[in-house]
Amino acid sequence: MAPQQSQVYRVALLMFDGVDVLDFAGPLEVFSHASFSVESGHGPPAFDVEFIAQSEVIPTTTKLRVLRDLSIEEATAKVDSYDILLVPGGPPDVIVPLYKSDSPELDFIRLFGNRPQLPEKKRKTIFSVCTGSLLLGSAGLLADLQATSHHMFLDELREACKLGGTPDTGIVCARYIDSGRRETGLRIICAGGVSSGLDAACHLISTEFSEEQALLVAKLTEYDWRRGIVA
Repeated sequence: MAPQQSQVYRVALLMFDGVDVLDFAGPLEVFSHASFSVESGHGPPAFDVEFIAQSEVIPTTTKLRVLRDLSIEEATAKVDSYDILLVPGGPPDVIVPLYKSDSPELDFIRLFGNRPQLPEKKRKTIFSVCTGSLLLGSAGLLADLQATSHHMFLDELREACKLGGTPDTGIVCARYIDSGRRETGLRIICAGGVSSGLDAACHLISTEFSEEQALLVAKLTEYDWRRGIVA
């Protein structure tokens, strides 16, 4: 069954200069079809996404440039309105300075991850793709969890977790890892490298709506959904 109109998830998509295109475009493509049904085609959007960034125009790893919707400061003022924080990754020269400093991006992730879970709201989820998980690790959000990243950056993820004060985080190679809900109610999903974000986005649809709906979206996008690890 396709999502009902009331089932709209508000997504903060955290962007930064040098972000990898497929890291954010892959999940967005999957999300855009989440309301599709065989009977009636596309219904009202199931995910309402806002692009959040320091720069008004965000240069990506390719020549593609993306316009932001809100500054990080503006998004901070309404952080409780978001249900999902999507954190894409980027190459080492981009992501390492972000996670090794008190960057505005890291501050926003930390703020979102430590907000109290409001009973009248949907429970919050952080969804990282590729090296985006390094930012989660540095923010100290991966304590007592399993996590993953691009297979070439698993050691770097360990370093990020040490920096964030969680050296015992379980780092594994996987398409994605859904670590479930922490005691605070926050759910964290880490996707592996690049195309793994499509797999994790299908998984998210399967848990928030239904397995049937996720399979329909995968079929619609001509994508072979590969499963990951669910805690």
